[in-house]
Amino acid sequence: MTNKKIIALCDKFFSFVAEVFTPVGYFCFLVVYLFVLAVMILLLGIVLSSLALDLNNKVPFLPVKIQKTLEEGRTAVPVIFGNMYLEGSIVPQDDAMAVKLFHMAAKLGHVDSQIFLGIRYYNGEGVPQDYAQAAEWYLKAAEQECADKHNICASLPIKLGEMYYDGKGVPQDYGQAAKWYLKAAEQECTDNHDEECTNLLTRLGDMYAKGLGVPQDDAQAAAWVRKATEPAERLRKAAEEEAERLRKKAEEGNADAQYRLGSMYAEGRGVPKDEVQAAAWYHKAAEGGHALAQITLGEMYLKGFIVPKDEAMAVEMFRKAAEQGRTHIQIRLGKMYYYGKGVPQDYVQAAAWYRKAAEQGKEEAQIRLGDMYAEGLGVPQDYEQAEEWYSKAAEQEEDGWVQIRIGDMYATKGRNVPPDYVRAVAWYRKAAEQGEDLAQIRLGDMYAKGLGVPQDYEQASAWYRKAAEAGDSYGKYKLAVMYVTGRGMPQDKAQAAVFYYKIAEEWVHEENFSQGDRYYYGHRDMPPDHVQAAVWYRKAAEAGHALAQIMLGNMYAEGLGVPQDEAQAEAWRSKGCEGLRKGDDSPDKLFVLGYKSRVVRDPDLRTIIIPSFEMREKYCSP
Repeated sequence: MTNKKIIALCDKFFSFVAEVFTPVGYFCFLVVYLFVLAVMILLLGIVLSSLALDLNNKVPFLPVKIQKTLEEGRTAVPVIFGNMYLEGSIVPQDDAMAVKLFHMAAKLGHVDSQIFLGIRYYNGEGVPQDYAQAAEWYLKAAEQECADKHNICASLPIKLGEMYYDGKGVPQDYGQAAKWYLKAAEQECTDNHDEECTNLLTRLGDMYAKGLGVPQDDAQAAAWVRKATEPAERLRKAAEEEAERLRKKAEEGNADAQYRLGSMYAEGRGVPKDEVQAAAWYHKAAEGGHALAQITLGEMYLKGFIVPKDEAMAVEMFRKAAEQGRTHIQIRLGKMYYYGKGVPQDYVQAAAWYRKAAEQGKEEAQIRLGDMYAEGLGVPQDYEQAEEWYSKAAEQEEDGWVQIRIGDMYATKGRNVPPDYVRAVAWYRKAAEQGEDLAQIRLGDMYAKGLGVPQDYEQASAWYRKAAEAGDSYGKYKLAVMYVTGRGMPQDKAQAAVFYYKIAEEWVHEENFSQGDRYYYGHRDMPPDHVQAAVWYRKAAEAGHALAQIMLGNMYAEGLGVPQDEAQAEAWRSKGCEGLRKGDDSPDKLFVLGYKSRVVRDPDLRTIIIPSFEMREKYCSP
């Protein structure tokens, strides 16, 4: 039945309905019609779900269904399911199944599938590495003139040129290599001047110079090399012109031009690299009130880079920039006063600079100012003020760690101020409900001890379990204790043993780090032994323990227990500092120090919470 006949029948049907039914009846009919249509859509969804389930379980009829679509020349089904298996969406991730499905589509000429297979065979991803297969699929895709269709197609001529040039998967053939390189140069490298095109054009120049696959032609060789170098030459000339333009403005006293000219000297862009000239222009810009120049000079004085190391001068430069409202420098200056770096230690000044940044909404400054109110450093001790600043920080991103910090403050008040366990519980609960495993443990402790809430071992066990299920080792430890004592759950020593075994495996690197500490610093009557310290730190470092990596790096730097080796020192320190930053994209998050190993030795010792930015200052600052 043709589409026209179907349309005609539908028109007659609706005309009949319009004649027979009243407006109300017509409306009811329309409602019933829409209901039937919704049911059909629902049934279609169920059918598609069952199809996906059959794929998941690899039921035999699925390939038959796909084969039928292939016989009709349709590639959508295998491509859709291939991507699902590739990404692990709806069905389990399965590279082998994805490759099989893309093979089906590629054989029918589906370009993206052909490219996918070429990449997979070339890199050996999900299939054995096979350059011949890669070349075969790349050629099939390239022959379909897909450069205008898909960005990845555009790079195929370059890839094929390389394979023919190197004889990788195809017989070495400089003529074919030149053919594909020329095609790539025409398609992609007329206006594009990225590194890949620069290398391609340079290679073509070399092939013309040597007569590889093309007639030897020095003029052509020079032309291709010129095409490769022209963009860099244009950039060089543009940079020189920019430097000259900036120089004129800089000599007239323009602070921004002075700063930018200094940067060009520092980078060797448009002018010969000259760090002394860079510093001179930075000084001129800083004197003119340019905040970025002041910050740059402050860093240079702090590190002793180009200029003599002078922490007092660094502080002065930072102060000038901070007075212009640069919040990150206000925090930096606050820290220098807090730690007495470049200035006498002064908590009052530290709090003042933290306040300036905190009032502008900087989360790190709000946390630090909260700390100072909680401890009574530089400001009167005031838990209400501390909570207010912590809360401002927590509200910015619903930061669970800051909420834990507030809970800790109320649970451990000092200086003759009694703890406020009810408020502590409220803050722990906020963080726990966000999934913070440490807060879940804290809340479990409060229920176990009856602090701020009625004593309830079942609730304690429930919160410990949440932390344990999230992978927290201390949560597993707490749950194991509950299984041993039978508090909040049936006593089950076998289950407790399972958790203890898991904990032992997880904490071994922490214990290795602690053992390294004992040997490094000496323990009780045992004198320091740096050779043994290096052995134990290495065990923990190789397991990924960030602080152990830093300590091992320090030992290589100083030649303690190991031969002095700056390369090894830098490598281990870099790994450690990267570890401190892992999962912490901003300096506002918090870091747990000594969490697991210390708790094992003393279960009642509260976990030490230290801001990650303080950790980085201590171990990773230049």
